[in-house]
Amino acid sequence: MVGAYNQTLDQRLCERGTAVVWEIGTSSAYCINSSYGRGSQILYDDIGFRPPVSLLKRDMDRWGYVEEEIEAIVDYPADHIFITGLPSNLAAKKRMNRLFRSEPWLEMEAVKKNQVYIIDKPDLFYGYDPLSSQGQLHELMRLLTLQN
Repeated sequence: MVGAYNQTLDQRLCERGTAVVWEIGTSSAYCINSSYGRGSQILYDDIGFRPPVSLLKRDMDRWGYVEEEIEAIVDYPADHIFITGLPSNLAAKKRMNRLFRSEPWLEMEAVKKNQVYIIDKPDLFYGYDPLSSQGQLHELMRLLTLQN
């Protein structure tokens, strides 16, 4: 199945480029590396995207994730941005809304190219097991092929 999806992406995207997965918590944003799931294991290990260099410089490989202020998401540009979970409390929601209206966010290439994917399915993207990974793969492919 991954092989067929890769062929589809080869035709639609050619080069994969960089991708970043964010999960937005109550007061912080968490960028997840492939060792912590959230679909990043599929993006990086199976379908050929790379994490942005800015995250690698933060030792994301070593720790498995990077924790940042919500507004600092703009400091880690990528060709594709995936947000798998949105905050549930009002203060964090307001911060996200301000971020999405901010000039730095609107100037990001992924935003300009409509390559930001707000999934908000934390239950689907939490697991790392084979069934969860299969569901994550289907959702990621749906988004990647729908947008391009």
